[in-house]
Formats: sequence, structure tokens, C-alpha cells
Amino acid sequence: MANQFPGFPSTALDFLRKLKRNNRRSWFQPRKEIFESEVRRPMIELVTAVNVELMRFAPRYVTPP
Repeated sequence: MANQFPGFPSTALDFLRKLKRNNRRSWFQPRKEIFESEVRRPMIELVTAVNVELMRFAPRYVTPP
């Protein structure tokens, strides 16, 4: 891939495991910034990297992150 995706940090998996056990708004809200920086931002980077590659051979499948 031209645009390398470094992967998700281990803290993202830790966050998702905790979210599975505490799937409540009252638990999530104080930890929203962790979600944004450790899960959402890397996911956007992944979709962007995939889009760069798709643009070369399947541009109709490119989607906004």
C-alpha cells in the first residue's frame, strides 16, 4: 500500500473490551476522547489508506471515511 496504515494501538483493543463490559452512556461519555483518538481516528486512517489503493483499480468503491 502506498499509504501505509500503522494499525490500531493496543489501547484501542483494551478500550473496546472495556466497552463490551460497560456498554452504557454513563461509562462511555467520560471516555469519549479515548474512543476518538484510539479507535475512531485510526479507523479513518485505515479507510483512507484502503481508498488510496481502491482508487487505482476500483474507484467506484471509494467511500468517505
